[in-house]
Amino acid sequence: MQATRVSAPNTRTLAQQERDQIVLDHIPLVKAIAIRVHENLPVHVDLDDLIHAGVMGLFDAVEKYDGAKNVAFHAYARTGSRAQFWTACANWTGRLAI
Repeated sequence: MQATRVSAPNTRTLAQQERDQIVLDHIPLVKAIAIRVHENLPVHVDLDDLIHAGVMGLFDAVEKYDGAKNVAFHAYARTGSRAQFWTACANWTGRLAI
């Protein structure tokens, strides 16, 4: 007798091209957030480094996003990117600048 799974994991995986397109579509969002965050940071924090951290957060958001939870992707990505920005800022400045 074979056991039945109670809850199946999210088996839908995005093709690399589809994932890359989602990231490209949301880069303006990441850049806008990075510019706003950068205004409140020390001058030695480079805007390009901040954008890079946000793009990495965007890739992470694409992988973790679950559309079944009825949350728009851009809202989910905005939260994930901001978290990545602040984590990167804490690493660069040695403290968390909120």
